[in-house]
Amino acid sequence: MRRLWQQWQRRRKRKAAMLAWARREILAAAPYGYGHFQGEDGYRIWDERLDPGFVGFSPTAEGAEDWILEQFLREEDHI
Repeated sequence: MRRLWQQWQRRRKRKAAMLAWARREILAAAPYGYGHFQGEDGYRIWDERLDPGFVGFSPTAEGAEDWILEQFLREEDHI
């Protein structure tokens, strides 16, 4: 039983590492960016393809990344 538990733990760690890698790759490929601006309580999200590129706002960096991932993957499905 202990051996099965250890195998499950190793598989779970490998999957988490693969997902983290995929997340970084998608964020690097997406035409979006985000950043914290002085005086704001959150993160602006912008589209690098647009002149006034501001497209969204998130209270956390993780939320901004999630928004970018969802938007980019949604666009990729429609190409």
